[in-house]
Amino acid sequence: MTNQEQQKKMAEKNFRFNRFLFLRYVLAVFFFANLYWLLAAIASNALLLILPLSLLVLAILAIGEYVRLYGNHSEQITENLRWTRLFYLCQLTMNLLLYAVCFFSPLFSFVFPFLDNTLVNRGVLALWLGVGLALAALCLQRVNKIRRKKDMYYGYIKEYKKLIEGK
Repeated sequence: MTNQEQQKKMAEKNFRFNRFLFLRYVLAVFFFANLYWLLAAIASNALLLILPLSLLVLAILAIGEYVRLYGNHSEQITENLRWTRLFYLCQLTMNLLLYAVCFFSPLFSFVFPFLDNTLVNRGVLALWLGVGLALAALCLQRVNKIRRKKDMYYGYIKEYKKLIEGK
């Protein structure tokens, strides 16, 4: 295999992997947010530390999917994004439930024993959870587009293949 053929193969591999770039970065943000939540729950002896722990386990499974996808040239992405889709669905659900706890539940101190039950803390937490809701929803939308091959990177890959094959 010539150097030029290797470069073409690597370019296509990177195109395929860049389809997941936004998903990977958001996953990293959620991983560290959930890790911070877990550490705060452990430090305050919270009973609900199973919640961030379960999200971390799902995040690790999704990270494993990305590692496997890097070397995969298959067009069948549907089954490969199973853990990613499940993670973002669970993260969205968790953020929605926690958002409700912030405003509509007397359980705030039970769920977040490491935070003082003040209006400011509830507001700041609700803001962060709202950002998390938006990011998780965007990621779910992106996963669904990738699964249906309707994302813009899929179009780029097809155009690149046409360009390479045309020469």
